[in-house]
Amino acid sequence: ERRIGPDGLPAEFVAELWVAPAGVGRYFYRVIHPEAVEVRESPELASRVVRRMRPRAVFAAFERRLGAGGSMQLRVQGGWVGERRCDAAGAPAEFVVEPAVGPEGHGVFLYRVVRRAPLHIREGLELSSRVVRRLEPGAVFQASERRRSSEGLMRLRVEGGWASEQLRGADGAPDAFAVEPAVAPEGVGNALYRVVHAAPAEVKQDLDVVAPCVRNVEPGALLTVRERRRDAHGRMHLRVDGGWVAEQVLA
Repeated sequence: ERRIGPDGLPAEFVAELWVAPAGVGRYFYRVIHPEAVEVRESPELASRVVRRMRPRAVFAAFERRLGAGGSMQLRVQGGWVGERRCDAAGAPAEFVVEPAVGPEGHGVFLYRVVRRAPLHIREGLELSSRVVRRLEPGAVFQASERRRSSEGLMRLRVEGGWASEQLRGADGAPDAFAVEPAVAPEGVGNALYRVVHAAPAEVKQDLDVVAPCVRNVEPGALLTVRERRRDAHGRMHLRVDGGWVAEQVLA
């Protein structure tokens, strides 16, 4: 798995895990292959096909198990689905399904309520817990954690409770999104921006909003940006010549 260094200790990796780890739980997936995906009687590819799932269908899986050929198999209602197709040699090839729910994690995340009705904030992680408050449509809020509930739905830890990232469909699967990220993702590269605010944009010495202003950029001016990075409060900043510019004005 690793090379051995001159001191006899493990050094850099020479191999990586080709498939995600096995496990038991409740996971939601979406069929991304243009053709229907086969559900087989057992994890083995030689077992008989019991049904098929149409493209773009969202389904629940209750177990992830490595098959005899090294491909990950998902236990679903009535059988098993391969996470990937296998090539002529029997090795895992292109994916036929993808996670329908984003990954868990801790950090600072900013979201905006996009559903037309208020978003319920519940006391606990599970949807059975009581509603403690509501967020109005269009409201921007901060989340500090993303965690799956026992039903496999992604929940967001916010001030005073938990909010759902997606609505729950009649079959219990994730449906329409109730929120969306309020800031675009971080990244490194060259991009051009134009100042659209009526007042000049301040270029700060560093990411902190209280950092000294080193210069101003006039409305309508073009900026070359080399990096997008969130500050400690989740606000996006742009690296330009001489410092950082906030992407959005503080409310």
